[in-house]
Amino acid sequence: MSLQIRSGARTTQLSMLDSGELDLVCGLFPEKREQHKQQKLLSKKFVAVCRRDHPKISNKLSLKEYADAQHLLVSVKEDKKGRIELLLAKQNLQRHVAVSIPHFLVAPSIVAQSDLITTMTQRVAQAFSQAYHLQMLPLPLELKGFSLFMRWHQSSENIPAQQWFRETIVAISQSTLSGTSTLSALLS
Repeated sequence: MSLQIRSGARTTQLSMLDSGELDLVCGLFPEKREQHKQQKLLSKKFVAVCRRDHPKISNKLSLKEYADAQHLLVSVKEDKKGRIELLLAKQNLQRHVAVSIPHFLVAPSIVAQSDLITTMTQRVAQAFSQAYHLQMLPLPLELKGFSLFMRWHQSSENIPAQQWFRETIVAISQSTLSGTSTLSALLS
C-alpha cells in the first residue's frame, strides 16, 4: 500500500474521485452525487481555546470577554470573517480577528505563545491541550458543529483493498485523535 494525502477544492476532489485519480476523499460534502457512496466519520463541536495562563481569561468565558478578546481565525477561505461574525452581529457585538491562518494544525502553537484565543473543534483542542498547555472553554454562543464524511466512487464499493482501507479510516476516526496506534498500524 502507498498512501498520498492531498488537499484541494472540494469540486476538484470529487472530479478526481470520478476519474479514478483518488480512491477516497474526506471532508464536508453538502451536495449529493448519484455515483458516490459516503459514510459519516464523526461529528465535531466547537470550543474556545486559549493558553492556560491567559492574563484576561480564567476558567469561564463570558460573551463579552469572548467578543473583547484578540482572536486567531482559521479560515480555509483565507479571509478574516467567519460564521462567528454573523452570530455576534445578531447580538450587536463584533470581535477583532488579529490573525487569520488557512490551516488549523498550527493554531494551537500560536495560541500557546500569545494572548490570542481561537475557536476550534473540541477534538483537535483535546489533542493539543496537554502538549501546549491550552485550556478549552465552552463557547458563550451557539455555533453549530459539523459532520465529517468520507466519500468514494461506487465503482470501488466491492473491491477488497478499498473496503479494508475504508474500514481502517473508520477505525482511525473512532479512536482518539491523539492516539497514533491505528495510523501507525496502517503505515507499517
